[in-house]
Amino acid sequence: MNKITKNPDVFTDDYIPNEILYREKELRKIELVLKRDQIVDNLTIVGPTGTGKTASVRWALHKIGNVLHVYMSCYPALSLKKLFAQVATKLRINVVQRDTVFSLMDKLRPVLDEPLFLILDDVDRINRRSDLHSILALQDTFPKLLFVLITNKLNFFRELEDNCEDVLRRIAPSPIFFREYNVIELHRILLDRCREGLEDGVYQEKDINFLSANVKNAQSGDARLGIRAIKSAVERVLVDGRDKITEDDLKYGLSAVVGADLFNQALALSDSMKSLLVLVFQSPGRIFKIYQHLYEKYVYRPLDKSNIWRNFNKLVELGFIYPIDKGKRTVYAPQISDDDAKRLQYILEEDLLLDHADGEIDSEDKILQSILRRINAEKEEKDRVLQSEIKEEKERIELEKGEVKPSSNSGNNNPKKNNPTPRHCCDCIHYGNQNHFGDLEWCSKKLKYVSLKKNATDCDSYERKENSNSINRRRNEKDSD
Repeated sequence: MNKITKNPDVFTDDYIPNEILYREKELRKIELVLKRDQIVDNLTIVGPTGTGKTASVRWALHKIGNVLHVYMSCYPALSLKKLFAQVATKLRINVVQRDTVFSLMDKLRPVLDEPLFLILDDVDRINRRSDLHSILALQDTFPKLLFVLITNKLNFFRELEDNCEDVLRRIAPSPIFFREYNVIELHRILLDRCREGLEDGVYQEKDINFLSANVKNAQSGDARLGIRAIKSAVERVLVDGRDKITEDDLKYGLSAVVGADLFNQALALSDSMKSLLVLVFQSPGRIFKIYQHLYEKYVYRPLDKSNIWRNFNKLVELGFIYPIDKGKRTVYAPQISDDDAKRLQYILEEDLLLDHADGEIDSEDKILQSILRRINAEKEEKDRVLQSEIKEEKERIELEKGEVKPSSNSGNNNPKKNNPTPRHCCDCIHYGNQNHFGDLEWCSKKLKYVSLKKNATDCDSYERKENSNSINRRRNEKDSD
């Protein structure tokens, strides 16, 4: 970008402009919170994508200059331990693999005892509300840890009240809402970026006006997409060896970044929503049946119908699918183009480690074989680890007690045949030897050795009955003598 650009960094997402346009009130409130010049310590920033939320926070931090903070872009699997590890890394504190939550907390304690702003961008991407609750509850332990929570979901904090109402009430964040840009504002923002980043004569103002109108119509005024579209158009011009950006270049750039943004949104979905979206692409009309069968087969408990429809409504809001009313039932179909649907299906399958089917999938078994291979692999790994732990525990107890369990190669692995007298305890049947009481016995249900005399009331009552019979027997023998 040497011939037609003055400053290529202008078109990157991390660029901090000299001025944030049309956000004067919002910036004043952010500055007051960061300077701690008002009662409220925590802040929530809500607004659609591309309305300047993250840029405004960065601009305010850059202007104030001496605010201790850690910026973090959230992701679905963010937990308390991962958050501590990332915060420590960004503060240049040594982190090792064996660190636990408590060891990381001890390392961060000197820092967290001072005012520190934790800026969580896209906080709505954290899937597990329990993880988010644990993160927000840190303020109970570290009162000087302050939060700036950024989200583009307008109803996120209303939904969060169901799981985190207590902690939200305690941190009491002050909300700031960022509205969408209109066409005139969008035109001014994009034009200023072009003036900062491009040489004179490379672009025409009418073409930027055309781009602004299209961004407003297609993406509700997402300024970030407009900036990315200009960058993509510049790259195309450089590849072609030209020195001017045309309207066609801007059209190409916008279509490229809109598709990429759609795929990024899809990758940020939960695994359940990704699976449902793939099923819509593969086999619309049989979603619920296949989804239930799928999750029952692969360990995870499936969502119920109400949650499935709730996820479908979210996918409709995001523009991935649309509902088709067919009388007694509703069928969902892809809202995006066929080419984008195929590309998105491939990306989601690759993300979920699925098998790519050649051609159309027309059987339920083939779909079930292709969905969530990762879940099945994780299940097999957990089973393998569990069996290994069971084996080690058995060997350890056998060594301690000097007992030898019948070998699996003996040809008779049925304990009932080896020990025909059943002994009952712990809601399962055990078959013991003559030294049944007081010894450890192998429990086929619990998959470990248990002390039947200690833990089982049935065995205790059986022992008392045996002792009583023995006393009566001796008494009868005396009388007979």
